[in-house]
Amino acid sequence: MMIGVLDYKYCNSKSVFETLNVLTDDVCYVTDAKQIKNISKLVIPGVGSAKVSLDYLKKNGFTEEIVKFVERGQDILGICLGMQILFKNLSENGISEGLSFFESNVEPISEVSKIKTNIGWRKINMEKKILEIEDNSFYYFCHSFFVELKNSEKKYGVANIAELNKIPAIVNKENIYGFQFHPEKSQKNGIKLLQNFVNL
Repeated sequence: MMIGVLDYKYCNSKSVFETLNVLTDDVCYVTDAKQIKNISKLVIPGVGSAKVSLDYLKKNGFTEEIVKFVERGQDILGICLGMQILFKNLSENGISEGLSFFESNVEPISEVSKIKTNIGWRKINMEKKILEIEDNSFYYFCHSFFVELKNSEKKYGVANIAELNKIPAIVNKENIYGFQFHPEKSQKNGIKLLQNFVNL
């Protein structure tokens, strides 16, 4: 089993890679879309601009290969921006079309909160039990946009931020996982979570 960390130039792939590399020797960078055929699990890191990142993925052939990867039933994990690009439309720096594994869109946090950016440690409330995640655990967040789940897709919201309960912290749809927070920056809670994803 080989876990690929997608390096799309506008993300924090290095910190995600280094954290996973502590947990398993079977991890590699994915810098070419053709590599996706040769891995068992895919992690899409976060940080960066939605439009710039999506333009890069489409221009370099990643989008099509990621869709095929998911359709084969292989596990994919999106972190922060990596989670948001799993959705239909993203509104950062203009409207960008995401990977559309979900029909919901990504909107500014200011639409549902007085704050414009959510930075820091937040407690999450679990709605469903996955990956052995404990309720009321704390994780590190840093984002200005959030996934606004449609009513028909609220069933995919596995956990919400306790203080900002309209903002999903974790989503899951079959073999697709998304963390709005940064597990690689969340100390023991985040490391445990990544280990559980590795062990799927």
